[in-house]
Amino acid sequence: MVERRLLVAAIFIVCLAFARAPVLAQSPMPSIGAQELDVLIVIDQSQSMGGGRNEPASDAESHRISLVEQILRRLSADIFESSRRHRASIIEFGSADKTRVAVDWVELAHDPADPAKPFTTVDFAMARVAPQNLHYTDTPKALALVKSQMDRLKPVPGASARSRIVLLITDGRPERQNNAPAKVLRQEIETQVRALRDAGAVLWVIGLDRNNRFWDQQLADGGPSDGTFWRTVTGDADRALRAVGAFPDAVKLANVFVDRWLRERTPAPSGWSFVATPYLRQLVVSVQYPRPQPAVTLVDPSGRTVAPVAGAGSAGGATSGLFNLFVLKDPPTGEYRLMSVDATEALIEVREYGPVATLVGPGGELPREVPSTLAFQLNGANPRIAMDAVPGWPISGTVQITGVGGRQVAEVPVRMAEKGRVLADWTPDTAGQYVARLRLKATGPDGSVLDLFRGADINEFPLTVSRHAPFNLMLEAPAVGVVGLFPGLGEDGVDLRFRLVEGSGRFIERLDEVVANPATWLKAEAIDPVSGQPVGGPLKVALDGDRFVVSLPAGFDLWRGEGWLVPLERALRVKPMDALLDGRRLSGVRLDGGAVPERVAGDPMTLAGFLLRWPLWVTAGLATVVAALAAALVAGVAWWQIPRHRIRSEDRRRGAVVELIVYDRRRGYRSGKQIPVTGIYRQTFKHVLEVQDGGTRRKIAALSLRRMDVAGGRTAAEVTYRYDGDPKPYSHIIKANPDGEKLRGLKDHDWFIALRETTARSAA
Repeated sequence: MVERRLLVAAIFIVCLAFARAPVLAQSPMPSIGAQELDVLIVIDQSQSMGGGRNEPASDAESHRISLVEQILRRLSADIFESSRRHRASIIEFGSADKTRVAVDWVELAHDPADPAKPFTTVDFAMARVAPQNLHYTDTPKALALVKSQMDRLKPVPGASARSRIVLLITDGRPERQNNAPAKVLRQEIETQVRALRDAGAVLWVIGLDRNNRFWDQQLADGGPSDGTFWRTVTGDADRALRAVGAFPDAVKLANVFVDRWLRERTPAPSGWSFVATPYLRQLVVSVQYPRPQPAVTLVDPSGRTVAPVAGAGSAGGATSGLFNLFVLKDPPTGEYRLMSVDATEALIEVREYGPVATLVGPGGELPREVPSTLAFQLNGANPRIAMDAVPGWPISGTVQITGVGGRQVAEVPVRMAEKGRVLADWTPDTAGQYVARLRLKATGPDGSVLDLFRGADINEFPLTVSRHAPFNLMLEAPAVGVVGLFPGLGEDGVDLRFRLVEGSGRFIERLDEVVANPATWLKAEAIDPVSGQPVGGPLKVALDGDRFVVSLPAGFDLWRGEGWLVPLERALRVKPMDALLDGRRLSGVRLDGGAVPERVAGDPMTLAGFLLRWPLWVTAGLATVVAALAAALVAGVAWWQIPRHRIRSEDRRRGAVVELIVYDRRRGYRSGKQIPVTGIYRQTFKHVLEVQDGGTRRKIAALSLRRMDVAGGRTAAEVTYRYDGDPKPYSHIIKANPDGEKLRGLKDHDWFIALRETTARSAA
């Protein structure tokens, strides 16, 4: 194995010395609605939740814990294969001294090296949360701790839109050990909520009140009911709602809240079967039960069983058997069936997610009174795979352009292009800030109309129209797909050449007339094609006349086949250090000829989809070497296994019993050692026996046997042996006969080695 790896490495080194680096094949303004969330969940763990002090339990089955886990699971599914990052924390409270941060801030972000990481993060978080029976309900203390947690949040680099959310789950009026009046506690709550609002956090409340003991009941002193109080404090009647019971009401409300946070449509409850329509990137199926039960199974249209990602019977660390969650990426169309579930008791919700739309062109600012083509990219769950039109389901729609105050200034039709591209032409007539809203529908063969985005209100994109022609960096070379076709020496990456261009094509030939210090004006970094996170250090940027040259390294992992078996995808981000001399800024990066680039998270300063590989002749050479090594390996296995199999089969067919015997001929076979070798092709024996050689005892330290092909009906073998203290080996080729041959290297000539064979026929 080691020798084989060294041989492959040597061949790689030879090929690298003569190969010019990689072939380049050419991979987005983010949606306004695709927000990143900071969610802090506050759980009432007072005694009344689980039952106590002669009170009926509000949540005897601990659905409050289950729904918290489901919220985190849905946030994890939302960021899969995206650049968004959510953060979450959990606080549990009762009396002031028992209120604590159960789960400090954890980040839920897609990791290309470990796609399951967000889900395992939730596993670890939920392992720290369990039902408790704490005394009292010190809500003011809990909200004070919430404010402290919010203050600990650090800004996320590059995040454009983040929402801070506080979800309070409680089942009773605030209560403190010193019997403080409810009016005083409410005043403290109002103070804490104002502080949270000033910190940018929005409060949501689920009030568990099975018997309507507090939500709609006034205080003894005539003060407003808790429902009225919480609706007033939150500032929105739809953000403070009563749940008659923990199941299904509280669970439904939690899902509705998450839908609103993510700007998704809340589905109607489903039955045990449902049909998935075209243009889906994801299906999230949640099945929730009133009592713990074993896992259910989901069967897809092809009959394949889909395992749950969380909940009862899942591989993850389920906290209870109160729910199952199924997440399907790019699901096939057709009927899905839930097995072993009682649809009359369970709450089944199926959430459909349409394609991801990103604005990929033109990048940056648009020129006033110049026709522009808005280019949108449709992708499924895998951002590297375009979602093309489905036969029989043509796509149509419009782009609505609105200005300040939401006033619509234009509505332009779209047209479909290849590779999941949606194009719309617009000529802005006034400089300013605009929003483009993409509205798409698909029409089925039966005339049915399908909202492509399933009611999600997230496909809104900011646009800036400038009074001046925008400046862009244009990728001039290499042209797409033609790099590295010729061998060269010492190159381990590809050089990207950019030119600064104004408007639709005026090249800036004197950079110092536009940029204060061209040599240091531009920086660049390699980034992950999905998350946009930096990979490695800054890239080398050099100035060549009026062109910027960015060196994009390959960094192939050859053992994983990168560069020769599979291409290596690279992406980069450029960073201008200063504004241009006239106060304008770089608008973005674009491709030559008006081609629509691929971007990362809609950032106009990024380019993605650089697929690096070695020239075809290197790939073919390496493939030939690998094939030769594989053939040699197969031949080696055959060389070892075929004779072994033949010997074993022949012995079995003839019913042969074969023995290797070392003996003193004067005293017969019993004076030595008989070694069974039936069915054995090759073997080494240690410390065989001691022999008497002229008054000296000598030990046969090692003896090797290799059976040979049966010839003339007689068994043959090659034997090699040596004695202790004598490095010289002695060899024989012996055939099966009663006597054998004399042992070599001895003075005494009465010691023999023989190969004896008896068969069923001879025995008879």
